[in-house]
Amino acid sequence: MVLLSNSTLNHFKRYPQLVWTLLNIRHHMKEEKYDYPIVICGGTGNGKSMFQLHLIELWYRVVMQKDMDASFICHVKNTRKGWVNNFKLMKALDINSNDEGADGITSKEGMTRFGRDIQRLYMVIRKKLFFTPILIPDYFDLPLYFRKRVRGCFYVPKKGQFKYYTMENLKWVNGLNEGKEIKRMEVTHAFFGGTFPDYNGVLRKPYDDMSNISADVILDEIIRDIDDKSYNTVDEHYDAVKVMIEGGAKSKEIAETIGLSFRDLAKIRKKMKGEINGVV
Repeated sequence: MVLLSNSTLNHFKRYPQLVWTLLNIRHHMKEEKYDYPIVICGGTGNGKSMFQLHLIELWYRVVMQKDMDASFICHVKNTRKGWVNNFKLMKALDINSNDEGADGITSKEGMTRFGRDIQRLYMVIRKKLFFTPILIPDYFDLPLYFRKRVRGCFYVPKKGQFKYYTMENLKWVNGLNEGKEIKRMEVTHAFFGGTFPDYNGVLRKPYDDMSNISADVILDEIIRDIDDKSYNTVDEHYDAVKVMIEGGAKSKEIAETIGLSFRDLAKIRKKMKGEINGVV
């Protein structure tokens, strides 16, 4: 029996839609054998991480009917390596939450590389039945193929506010923003929304401790990536981009579909031109 003395549970009793949504997610995962990637997005400082902790507590206390303690912070990772390793440790129906897009990379080039990483990852973990929130400031930083892959999105437009978009809602979000320079989540109505307080449950202290020690880890990984000369985006995506170019696709469509920077796309076009001219 779940005790309702917890502040998270007390607050979210006023939003039965959220609990119903989580129960529905569990049903799809368990009975229909889906994995369930979702996005939690919103500006820096709006409280995405706190909402994430509320969500984890609701999932395990209410949906999974488990007692919780500080050890459940294992379901949150804020480095890319930690998050990916977690997929080998978690069990079906577990949460593996990717705090701040696995390192909080916000540059377009960095996000497109991360987008390719998660595309490869989700090809191999689809059948493992994980519930995987990905936290990121801007939903539209994710490549279009992955925006179509996620099954829901919690949008945090202001501190202490959330809106939930279903997969059907996201089809409209993606479609109505296509081709626009400035993209907005609120081009269509959310399924439901509400408010949330600061999180002060059992996961707060271990989350703060984890955040305090992760900065050096993130810096080490960024330095490693800079030094890694073996990663060649042009060669990796050359064939796929060539097919799209020869099929008449526009640069913006190619960049969004494959998750490619315009700089790398220009390099591929240059390489294609070299082949045509007989340059090796």
